[in-house]
Formats: sequence, C-alpha cells, structure tokens
Amino acid sequence: MSTASDLGSIRESVKQLCESYGEDYWLELDRTRGFPTAFVKELTDSGFLTVLIPEEYGGAGLGVMEASVVMEQVCRSGAHAGACHAQMYVMGSVLRHGSEAQKQYYLPKIAAGELRLQSFGVTEPTTGTDTTSLKTFARRDGDDYVVNGQKVNIPSFKVQEGDVEVFGQQLRGAARGQRQRLRRRIGMIFQGHNLLRCLTAEQNVQMGADLLPNLGYRARRDQAREWLRSVGLEDELGKLPHDLSGGQKQRVAIARALAAKPQLLLADEPTAALDSGTGREVVELLKRLAREQSCSVLMVTHDPRILDVADRLVRMEDGRLYQRIR
Repeated sequence: MSTASDLGSIRESVKQLCESYGEDYWLELDRTRGFPTAFVKELTDSGFLTVLIPEEYGGAGLGVMEASVVMEQVCRSGAHAGACHAQMYVMGSVLRHGSEAQKQYYLPKIAAGELRLQSFGVTEPTTGTDTTSLKTFARRDGDDYVVNGQKVNIPSFKVQEGDVEVFGQQLRGAARGQRQRLRRRIGMIFQGHNLLRCLTAEQNVQMGADLLPNLGYRARRDQAREWLRSVGLEDELGKLPHDLSGGQKQRVAIARALAAKPQLLLADEPTAALDSGTGREVVELLKRLAREQSCSVLMVTHDPRILDVADRLVRMEDGRLYQRIR
C-alpha cells in the first residue's frame, strides 16, 4: 500500500498534467460535443489510467486507493473524469475473468494506450442507477454460460480494424461530425421500448419528429398524432407509458423511430418482451410502415416465429456472419 507521501506525489503529478488542459479546452469540447482524446491519451501515456494493471502486463500494479486518488485529483483540477474512468477499471473484466492468453494479448495493449476498453453497461431500463437491483444474471450450462436479462446498448462505436460502410460512407477514421450526420439517417427500436416515462405517447413520438429540420412545433405535434393513428393508437395520445400494454408501448416506439423519417431502421429484438401474437402484429406493422416510407429495416432476433416476415435472412453465430439463409 502506498504511503501518504506516495499518494501526495500522485496527486501533484496528476495536477500538473491537468493544468495543460484548462477551462477553455473543456468549454470547447462541450460546445462541439467532442471527446477529450488528447487528455485521455496523455493520462494513459503517463501511466495514470493503467495503475490497476499488474506490472507483468505493462501497468503500475497499484491498488484501488491509488486509482481513486488519480480520479479524485482529475476532478479537483477541473477536468472531466467521466471521460476516462472506465478505461481504468473496465479492463478488470479481462484481468479477473480472462484466460492467460487473453491477458497477454489485451492488457499490454491497454497499458500502452494502443487499445481502449471503455464502453460498458451497468444498468437496465427498469433499474436505473441502482445496480444492486439488476435482474440480469448468467447461468452455467455445462462449459458455457447462458445470460438472461434485457440488453442495453451503449453506443461508443469506433472502427478499429477493417472497413465499415453505411450509405456508401466509410466509417473507419470518420470524424465525429460525419458519424453524427450519418446517425440522423438511422432510426432505432430497442428490445425494451425505452420510452420516457414522464412523457405521454404523443410527446414520446414527437421527440422523433423533433429531429426533422424546418418543422415547427404544431407540425411536429400533428405528425406525431398521425403516426400514432398509423399504429392504431389514436385513442391513447395522452397516456403515459405505465398506462399502456407491452404491445402498445412497442407500437409507440415504432412510431417514434419512423417519425424521424430514417432511411435505415435498426431493430434490436423488438418482439423479445412480447407474446407470440402481439410480437407478430408488431413486426408486420413495422414492415408495412417501413415499406410505405421506403425505409430499410435491419432486425436482430432470436424469435423463429417471425422469420418468414423478412425478405432476407442471415445467420450470425458468435459474432460472425455464417451464411445467407435466403
């Protein structure tokens, strides 16, 4: 364990590093919605974000106390620890649960700053920030584990290897602004409806219409009502999500996604929380409305009961595309 003198030295070193990134730096990032890449890189290069990685893998091999001091001093210095704290401890999943081969491969790269391991999820839509109430669990099944629970997407997408093209645009090396403009052309429907509980069905759908340029408030409201009529919920405009059934909530989510007039709609297991009959109704409705709007739909599902609705089927296993079924 470090002595008080050692901790004081860590504080002073972090403070000196943060002085190079003053208020103007953070205000500009806030204005442009940028990420503090230079700040995170210098923290990594200086060894402050690798304090928990053992020395044999290129880290400092220190403990939680030292890691806490680093993050505390970052905040005291007026910098933003939220942009980098996960880089420090998410690697713990590899350190604690990874094989020796995985540790040898990933940890030195993380310690050297060659690899960022930062995006993660610690919550569920029905749990909020109370992580002690998480319902997701893993059950051992022979040599494997079966994970049960609701997935949460936390997008922090950056292409590290290979090429990814969407609408003819190369995403590898794409600037943040380019990715944001591309994102506006894409709608999303989640496994859970992800409706805002404090807003009515009409207001939730209007959020999608708010993304459209040159559209006044009255026009956005009228469009939201029209979409709700399209999904059969014209009598539920003023209801909050807790007053709607599961199928109705997912219909609102479809209306919200399509209200932004996307060219591509990503649907992440939209029937997972629905019974078979309601699930099929929702998918058929989604297909009809998307076609009317000339919008393509890319859907991920484990539900074999709705496969016949798709125009094209591709099998994926362990993160790899194996074959085109039809």
